[in-house]
Amino acid sequence: MSAELKRQAEQAAARVTGVGLDPALVITIITTVLPLLINCFKREDEPDPVRVQAALRKAYERNPDKLRRRVRAQVHRRSPEAVDRGQEFAIADAIIAQGLDTTPRAVSAAVMEVSE
Repeated sequence: MSAELKRQAEQAAARVTGVGLDPALVITIITTVLPLLINCFKREDEPDPVRVQAALRKAYERNPDKLRRRVRAQVHRRSPEAVDRGQEFAIADAIIAQGLDTTPRAVSAAVMEVSE
């Protein structure tokens, strides 16, 4: 895992508070789901890594609940431990917020990692 992807996962994990999960578990889940989310937008919506963040923002603005459910489903599938629905949504919200708040350069760096 690249330093950039690890940094993004740690920043997203810091957004997950008050749900009673071990921070290491949250980071593990996010490092698994974040590349999937990035790859999804890269493959289906926008092939240019620099535009992945714009595609994420567009999906969020068009239908934030759909995107939230989409990411929560990946959290549910990829979690190595049982996580309840509220915790899954908290992690999904953190992943989406991190993707929206970070710089396009950081998103691009993560895209380049999952593209390799």
